[in-house]
Amino acid sequence: MEGEICLTAIIMCIGVCTVEATSPTPMGTSESRYTTVPTLTTPRIHLVFLHEPYFGVVAENADVGTTVMQVTASGSPRIDPSRIQYSIAQEDEQGFFKLNETTGVITTSSVIDREAGLEDKSAPRVFTLIIQVRKSV
Repeated sequence: MEGEICLTAIIMCIGVCTVEATSPTPMGTSESRYTTVPTLTTPRIHLVFLHEPYFGVVAENADVGTTVMQVTASGSPRIDPSRIQYSIAQEDEQGFFKLNETTGVITTSSVIDREAGLEDKSAPRVFTLIIQVRKSV
């Protein structure tokens, strides 16, 4: 959308206890820490995820609403932090996580049972969330 800038991070929850965030490069690799997509109207404004990589812990069978981690983005001094909005662009099909669009806090939206539905009970469960950050003009 015109007037917006966007930043995306891929967040993986592996084995239900570790969360990691990385930012993909425009070429689709994960070598770069940051990626920005400026608009034509604001070419010098950019957003970056802070404190990468992110790590969080959530216990199996944790209560709904348990905080997993918080992602934080920042921009140039011209970006008002209150106008930065977080969203889940793509998530696991079960929808185990919820993201506060203002604070970037990721919480559980249902109880996660690592063994439920798995044919191989010893295999770790992997969840992938793609978090997007936008700043509207």
